[in-house]
Amino acid sequence: KPSSEGVVMVGDTTCTTDWISIPCATTSTAGSAKQASGSTPSTCIERLCGEVFCSVTDHPSPSMHCPIYSFVRPFAIRVHLDADEADDGTPANNRGFCLHYVQQPCTSY
Repeated sequence: KPSSEGVVMVGDTTCTTDWISIPCATTSTAGSAKQASGSTPSTCIERLCGEVFCSVTDHPSPSMHCPIYSFVRPFAIRVHLDADEADDGTPANNRGFCLHYVQQPCTSY
């Protein structure tokens, strides 16, 4: 597994073992596939992994989670875990996750 302590990790090529999938996850509240202006990557992503939950790798506070938005309907969250979970008694190797979310009423764009 990639070393992910305290960093944002996103994308198909980075998140290859365990990830959360949120269709077109973005930091933008504008309802488009673009991320907030000046962000990397510049467009929305599908896979998030690592220890910091954010859809951009250059968040101003890189060790803090950031709000993520998805305007895809129907909204879905998928979790992918591979079969290679360390069973060595070290909790840091298998922390899991907790996700707090708010579903906004659907509006037309």
